[in-house]
Amino acid sequence: MVGLAQTLAFTASEFGVTVNTVSPGMIETDMLRQGFGDKLADVASRIPLGLGQPRDVAEAVAFLAGDAGRHVTGATIDVNGGLYHR
Repeated sequence: MVGLAQTLAFTASEFGVTVNTVSPGMIETDMLRQGFGDKLADVASRIPLGLGQPRDVAEAVAFLAGDAGRHVTGATIDVNGGLYHR
């Protein structure tokens, strides 16, 4: 997906279109709670900023879609609380 977004960012730029990706890490959702069960607290303790919230991902998307992100294209924003580093 990242490679596709970077290719599209390059080819769509002549039309004034920006293309980016948002890569969420461990986001606190019902699915995550069901998947990890009683081990979720242990997993969350290994994330420097703790579990993310759905709002954290939404705000990254809003940034890219709004005026503040108008000059950003071909980028990946990692919303992962510091768990992974590119």
